[in-house]
Formats: sequence, structure tokens, C-alpha cells
Amino acid sequence: MSNGSFVPRLIWAPGALRDMHRLDHRLAEQNPAAAQRAMAAIREGMRGVARQPGIGRPVADLPPAYREWRSAFAGGVVARYRWDGQTAVVLAVRHSREAGDGDDGLDAADS
Repeated sequence: MSNGSFVPRLIWAPGALRDMHRLDHRLAEQNPAAAQRAMAAIREGMRGVARQPGIGRPVADLPPAYREWRSAFAGGVVARYRWDGQTAVVLAVRHSREAGDGDDGLDAADS
């Protein structure tokens, strides 16, 4: 950019895109309008992560580059991402009931 400002990038890993499709399908079965709102809220949240990657909390037992963003929308959504200083890579998106406690199925190797 001509003004020298930094513009972070946001990339969705294939697994995260599959997660979004699965969540959308599951929510849409019950309430299509709510599914649309949930998907829009998650996408907007991830754009916020790209602008301010530190808003997510660190993931226990993983390097500091791995973080989680949580939203109360649609009963709770957890998105795991990796920030390399220039790009936020969304690795996985789960409903909080899927994520559970401890072993949440959000594997760093999903990238």
C-alpha cells in the first residue's frame, strides 16, 4: 500500500472450510435464517482475528502461534487459527459441544 500500512491476510484451511459447510448444514436443518446469521458472524469474527490476531486465547500445549477464537453465537463456536505475524490461517471450526473439554478434536496438524 502506498501509505505503508500493514494489511494482514486471512486464509481458510480446507478442513476449516469443510467444518463451516458441516456447521451450516447442521444449523440450516433446524433454522435456515439462523444458519445464515451464524455463518456471517463466524466469517466476521475471523476477519476480526486477522485485524487483531491477539484477540484469541492461546491454545494449551501448542506453540504461541496457535490460538482460539470463541463466539457465543449459535450456542458457542470455537475456531482455532495459527498466526505467523502476517497471516491468520483458520485451521478448524467447531461448535463448542463438539469441542468439549481437554481433547477438543481441533488438531494443529489439521492445517
